[in-house]
Amino acid sequence: MEQNKSIIHWLIIVALAAVCVIGGITVYDSIQSARADSENAYNTIQQLKDENRTIRTELERTRTELERGQAGIRQAEETADGLRGRNEQSSTVISDSQRIIGEIGEEFRDIDEANGLSETQASGQEQTE
Repeated sequence: MEQNKSIIHWLIIVALAAVCVIGGITVYDSIQSARADSENAYNTIQQLKDENRTIRTELERTRTELERGQAGIRQAEETADGLRGRNEQSSTVISDSQRIIGEIGEEFRDIDEANGLSETQASGQEQTE
């Protein structure tokens, strides 16, 4: 009987030792897994921060390019307005010039008629006698 108690005690001790070893391995594995998860989470956060920084930089560049484009459009509109104004002035000058040329032509015809010149002579061709 004494020997049975001793064997039972040894079995209990071995079982407790096995439970402790298995528990220790489980805790160690959990700690290692938590460290790996923590490191993965840290790396993911760093990647997100880097991507966020890159996106902000690209957004700022895009804003700058958009502002430049808008300034270019404004300048083009101002140039177009200036050209439109000059075109209107030129059209007025051309119309006035054509009107004056017409009036001068009429005056020359009147002068030629008063002097008794024919139209061919007035245009610069001489008549043969």
